[in-house]
Amino acid sequence: MKMEQTECSKTSEYKIQPPGNHPKESIQHSGHVESLKIKKALFISKLDLNLRKKLVKCYIWSMALYGAETWTLRAADQKYLESFEMLCWRRMEKISWTNHVRNEEVLLRVIEQRNILHEIRKRRLTGLVTYYVETAF
Repeated sequence: MKMEQTECSKTSEYKIQPPGNHPKESIQHSGHVESLKIKKALFISKLDLNLRKKLVKCYIWSMALYGAETWTLRAADQKYLESFEMLCWRRMEKISWTNHVRNEEVLLRVIEQRNILHEIRKRRLTGLVTYYVETAF
């Protein structure tokens, strides 16, 4: 299979051509395809639970919490973030909201505690330490 990269302003695009190089058989791919592969990997129950949790924290939380160390969190914002965390765990375990499974039960299934707010506090602390170290020298 031949793969060539084309320049694009927002994302890199790949044009994959099969060995026959037939124009109708060529497939266009972009960075969005990678995120779809990750999303599908989260729903494969063959993967280990710990690996799926790491994928959620690495890919989904990192995008959702971008710049979180500078946010001013109100009580309503904290509630939304905790809801988002539970949504991630529910989707990972394929639990529909119509199943009426309590949040505590979901956390027991994924062997986790609520820690998205703790992650934000940790990022704030890391950002402050980095700031003070940079200004000291």
